[in-house]
Amino acid sequence: MTAPSHEDEGGTAIRIPRTGRKRVVVLINPVASSVTSSLRHVLISALSSRFEVTTVMTDSKGHGTLLAADAAAAGVDAVVAFGGDGTANEAANGLALTGTPLTCLPGGSANVFCGVTGIPRNLPGAVRQLLSRADDWQTRLVDTGNVNGRRFLFTSGAGLDAAVLAGVDARPDLKRRWRQWWFVTEAGRTIAKDYRFIPPKLRLEGDSSSAGVAVVVQNGRPWTYFGQRPVTVAKSAGLETGSLTATVVAQPRPWDYPTLAWRAFSGIGAEGHPRLNLHTEPGFTVHPVDSDLIDVHVDGDHIGRFAEASYSIDPGALCVLA
Repeated sequence: MTAPSHEDEGGTAIRIPRTGRKRVVVLINPVASSVTSSLRHVLISALSSRFEVTTVMTDSKGHGTLLAADAAAAGVDAVVAFGGDGTANEAANGLALTGTPLTCLPGGSANVFCGVTGIPRNLPGAVRQLLSRADDWQTRLVDTGNVNGRRFLFTSGAGLDAAVLAGVDARPDLKRRWRQWWFVTEAGRTIAKDYRFIPPKLRLEGDSSSAGVAVVVQNGRPWTYFGQRPVTVAKSAGLETGSLTATVVAQPRPWDYPTLAWRAFSGIGAEGHPRLNLHTEPGFTVHPVDSDLIDVHVDGDHIGRFAEASYSIDPGALCVLA
């Protein structure tokens, strides 16, 4: 007999009947790129064949963190984030240091964290893998990065890439419809408008220092995906290294863009390029040079503009099921 699914759309305490099966909370972002009502019901039905399932839905920024923390307090066996990388990020911020595992099902436009942890980036494959974990429960501890008190899973950034994401996030309808092509469009607009002639600069300061127009910070690899193709910046980044890898991007000249794109898509990455400086450190700070504030993002979501961005690593802070 299929176990019932229980829904809670608020942030109140989650109560789940105890049976002999693993108990999971499926945290759903209903506005993620690939999440539909019919798909949601099919998914829950499939998972209920092997797990005791409770579904909860986010309704605002930060709600996923509260719901994940409630699930951990309820003693569930795992939280399943069904949405994009922003949903996974919010769940991780609620689960870090609790020992409750996080796993993901791809429902967003990029689903990078799925790829970083070895979960298929297509929904049928990810569901099959999760169902197989009912008999083969494999968890491990991974690092989380931190910037100004906000945890991130695989990447953060300050400067140009974060400014691009501010524009992307301002039009969620186009992000949902065009996916990676909306990122490309907004990147071109931002570079032409604000970074073409006298771009705002920033400086990374830690064990070493360097200046540029963007700092790409990685806790995992790849940096992102363009469709099915991984995009590589720092090859040395990893979820279990105990350090962050920051790539400081000096202002590219027009003829630099083809070589930068080739390195990113071929897998060679940033190392050795004259316009890129790599730093591998447990912590550092990024300051604006000629402006008051800098844009910052975590895992692809713009989180605001700050007078500085203070980065650190928290080794083994998050348990993942993959």
